[in-house]
Amino acid sequence: MPNQGLLAITFFETISFSILLILYFLLDRGRPARFFRFWIAAWAAQTFWAALLMYSLSVSGNASRVIALESHISGTALFLAAVWEYTGRKVRHFIFWPALALVWAILAVVEMRPAASLAGVRWFTVIFQCSLLIVSGWLLWRFSQSRAGYGARLLAATMLLAGLHSADAIYWREQPFFLLRVAFQDFFNVTIGIAMAVLVIEATHLRMEDLNEKLRRVTLITAASTQSLNVDQMLGIVLHHLVESLNASHGLVRLITGSGDSAELIIRSAIGFSSFAVLTYYMIANAAALTLDRHERRWPRALAGLGLIGCVALALTLPLASVAGGAALLLSGALVYAIRMAW
Repeated sequence: MPNQGLLAITFFETISFSILLILYFLLDRGRPARFFRFWIAAWAAQTFWAALLMYSLSVSGNASRVIALESHISGTALFLAAVWEYTGRKVRHFIFWPALALVWAILAVVEMRPAASLAGVRWFTVIFQCSLLIVSGWLLWRFSQSRAGYGARLLAATMLLAGLHSADAIYWREQPFFLLRVAFQDFFNVTIGIAMAVLVIEATHLRMEDLNEKLRRVTLITAASTQSLNVDQMLGIVLHHLVESLNASHGLVRLITGSGDSAELIIRSAIGFSSFAVLTYYMIANAAALTLDRHERRWPRALAGLGLIGCVALALTLPLASVAGGAALLLSGALVYAIRMAW
């Protein structure tokens, strides 16, 4: 008869994994990041492991146990791949998948006969799994020190704790608190999943806040340039938001150009130049969106083309001096970049 306590703990873990997997699919619709795709694959493997482990505890036989262990190791390896991608590195598929296939083969040979430990695991399985979790947690912890938010740090800390806690899993059955150790490990596993959800939601929130702040500054600058204010008010408002958008502390503006009857305020050209720069930024963004593959884009390619045409049309309505000056500045920057790349 299977251990009812162990079966209940595994059942709770399976249900929790399934709920988190559904949440990940919902989050993936708004964040199609490469590292998150690795994470979803890892969590699907862990969910399959938990369900198959619960089945193997209820029936006799070794095949389901070995398949469950291979699924568990695969999920943990995919955790490392997800962290590797999240920290700015790139997973080499021609190295990762053959290495994982080799681990499957070794695991099948090592775990061919059950061992008298938790779910029949042996030293190779325990050490390999702990190493993957500890390395993942260590990489993520180092990377999180330079990032805002707490999601990455929570995930890194949980991975490190899970790896360290399971280091002696082969001796758990001999301990008086066997079920408590298993429950703690399952708690760490579920917390890893919750931490990733926090990381994704937090990253999306920070990205939206940054975008809203940039749009707010553009709106304020545009509104300030169109209101009927006196020169001092308009100059003060525009300069205040312009300095904010440039992350500067002070600046110098020439108020009058020319002499006699031809004297005029240069602030109009400055506003036009700022508008040209903003429109150029969005032109580049729409042009970049046109280069995305179909599986990488959220919106139709025609929408990016329409945005590009609209930005060009609006730029042509600006004062000629602003368009000429902005174009000259962009060409100068492109020339400097080309010279540096040539050297």
